[in-house]
Amino acid sequence: MTSQLSLRPLLLAGLIALGGGLCPLPAASAGDALEAGRAKADIWWWAIRDVDAARNVGTHLAVALHPDTGEPYMSYYDSAGGDLWFARHVAFGGNCGTENRWSCQVVDSGGDVGQYSSIAVFTDAAGLNVAISYHDATTGSLKVATGLCTETCVFATWLIDGGYPPGGSYAGRYSSVVHSDWGGNVLVAYQEAHDDGGEAVRLAQTVSSGGNCGAGGAAGRWQCDTIYGDNDVGYFNWLTLDSLHIPHISYYLKRSDSHGPYHLWYDPSVPQWRLDSSWVWGHFSGASVSHIVEASGLVHQAFLDETTEELVYATYVGTGGNCGYDGSNNAYWCDVIDGVGVVDLSNRTAAMAADPAGYPIIAYRYAYDGFGSELRLAQPLAAAPPGWSPNCGPSNTWVCSTVDVGVSVENADAVSIASNAHGTAIAYLEDNDYDGDLKVALRFVPLFADDFESGDTSAWSAVVP
Repeated sequence: MTSQLSLRPLLLAGLIALGGGLCPLPAASAGDALEAGRAKADIWWWAIRDVDAARNVGTHLAVALHPDTGEPYMSYYDSAGGDLWFARHVAFGGNCGTENRWSCQVVDSGGDVGQYSSIAVFTDAAGLNVAISYHDATTGSLKVATGLCTETCVFATWLIDGGYPPGGSYAGRYSSVVHSDWGGNVLVAYQEAHDDGGEAVRLAQTVSSGGNCGAGGAAGRWQCDTIYGDNDVGYFNWLTLDSLHIPHISYYLKRSDSHGPYHLWYDPSVPQWRLDSSWVWGHFSGASVSHIVEASGLVHQAFLDETTEELVYATYVGTGGNCGYDGSNNAYWCDVIDGVGVVDLSNRTAAMAADPAGYPIIAYRYAYDGFGSELRLAQPLAAAPPGWSPNCGPSNTWVCSTVDVGVSVENADAVSIASNAHGTAIAYLEDNDYDGDLKVALRFVPLFADDFESGDTSAWSAVVP
């Protein structure tokens, strides 16, 4: 397949027009709080919770946080039943997890569905919205589930792109979904594989009308476009919007003779999509790639190096770097953060987010030499707990710590992380004797009265007095 970078400008109208929305939602329940975590006012404390241990679950997982409360919401795949599941914490009446304080429910069970899931949670004038993108392996399609949550969550599922046969393509793997605060639409990056060979990075987004994809009630409400087409592209897609609402997509190139992390972003000044890479020269690298984008537009990527079995953190520098390219070599600066053991290419085992203070934090799987693995977190020393000593990263300027140790189990065989002003959540798979369990590690930002705030606690500080 011929390499193709689409020069078709992103439909800016689609970025600002959701119309009436695909799922108007009522207000969220006010009783959904993890009071145990909040009661322990320690910003460095991790609360480890079992979420779903009833089935062989937890692969193809994703986590998102409520923007106003920091409550975690998770999507995940039941490999035994071939179903998409959803979990959230509840104040009472749960059916799964620690002390039955979680609600777990099937979202889609029509065929083999739910692999490569991604989740976004957002609020608007209607209330609390949930959007889950995922792959339908039975039809070879990208699907999106939209839900409303009050005391319960009710979902509708939509076929967005693909259908094999007879569509000639296999769509929806490696999906990544986000919600745009500017205009309120939903965007999904995903891989499309073609019958005649080759893959493509695609972007689907909701539009008010006139779209070219979607079926049933979603017909014409989505616009699906190829952003970049080539052989072996579109693995581990990671989609975010920067402070100017410009989309950025990281993906993994997985060729037999070349592996690497790549970054696509839309340049409205041209206007067209642009491509750069933080590939480590001479290495097979880039698996589980993710990124964060600063308000200035500066891009940082995290990924796994298969050749050296290490976690790598890369920052775009333009020129004078030690890895990558952007029209010329060495456009990124790459630093080794930690060893990780054997790199798993079947699931995402590393993911990065910006912590409540804006520092990069990376959740990742560390595999032991023998059996077993553990969940770890890497963060710059400036973001680490007071008094902690640096033990990893370039010149020992980062702190790498164990979040959940694997004792005769494979911990973190799948990993997702989310963080906002209220705290951080890491969803991960614990594989015990080939029976997968969904777990979550939670760390809340406490509120402190430091003599400068009073009254409404929303004005309080997260700074230790």
